[in-house]
Amino acid sequence: MAPQNSGEVQTGEGVTGRNGDKKRGSSKEKVAALDKRVASPEDSARKVEETRGDEESRSDLIKSIEGNIRDEMENLLGELYDKLDGRDNSLEVEIVSMKEEMKELKNELRIYQAALKSGMLAKVVAPKPKIDALRPSKFSGSRVAQDVDNFI
Repeated sequence: MAPQNSGEVQTGEGVTGRNGDKKRGSSKEKVAALDKRVASPEDSARKVEETRGDEESRSDLIKSIEGNIRDEMENLLGELYDKLDGRDNSLEVEIVSMKEEMKELKNELRIYQAALKSGMLAKVVAPKPKIDALRPSKFSGSRVAQDVDNFI
């Protein structure tokens, strides 16, 4: 309930008396109420413009960050491609050197195979002994323990 000190209750249109009679409010009150109503949308419009400006600045910031990230990614990809090219080149050089080594080894293998077929390698590798060395007699199956002790 509204306070009833003066016995009047204010409404948006005017003043209501004790008996329910409507009195007209002053035009100043109406103008003030209308100014409040008009000021409220103006404030809202101003706030919208401010936030729109903030949004545009944020959008510009996001676009600049996106551009920076894109540039950094392109730089990193370029560096990665350079490293991969360097590794590719070094692998190609290594493959060429291995192929040359394989050719040399195949040629060497052919030489050894030819020498083996002709029998030259067998003569060179394992010459027969010219001296007869004493050979131990065959084991007969039993030994005397005293002979073993004497040996040691």
